[in-house]
Amino acid sequence: MTEKFFQFEKWYAKNLALRPAGERIIWLESEIDKIEEFWTKKCIFLNLYTSNLEIAQFERALDVKEREIQFDPNDALAFTTKAELLLYFMDQPEEALETIERGISLSIETKRFRRHALAVKARIALRLENYTMLNEVLDSISELKLEKGAEDVGREADFFDKADKSKLSPEVVSKYEVYLAERR
Repeated sequence: MTEKFFQFEKWYAKNLALRPAGERIIWLESEIDKIEEFWTKKCIFLNLYTSNLEIAQFERALDVKEREIQFDPNDALAFTTKAELLLYFMDQPEEALETIERGISLSIETKRFRRHALAVKARIALRLENYTMLNEVLDSISELKLEKGAEDVGREADFFDKADKSKLSPEVVSKYEVYLAERR
């Protein structure tokens, strides 16, 4: 990210962040097509997306994510957050799975947010009760080696804790337990 992103975020926090979400959305929508600078536009997409989530406008939030992906089709995080929206707020796990596959592919390619994308896929697998997929994802997560300073989330356990361990490979369960213990 660039200084432009942080400058806009600072301005946004001072001038718009405390206004009602509806007002923020109107302003952001009126400005987004005028902005050409890449990171400022990404920042507007982010704030437009979160403002729509704040007022439970999930279809509008989905539209924002789709527009962001069209603007920046190589952003793994945009695909991952779209998959989260589809899974958590719109109860569309099959569509979320299609979306996260692209997010995972891009995260591997860019080495950014790989753990995050795989964790979302694990939650999708759990929602779909697809333990074959969950086994594969847990194995992939536990094998993942992140470089120091890599942009990603920490080690997560929620999907592992919720899983029926009797439906998982004992080797994968053991491996994931070791992986989680390493975070302490």
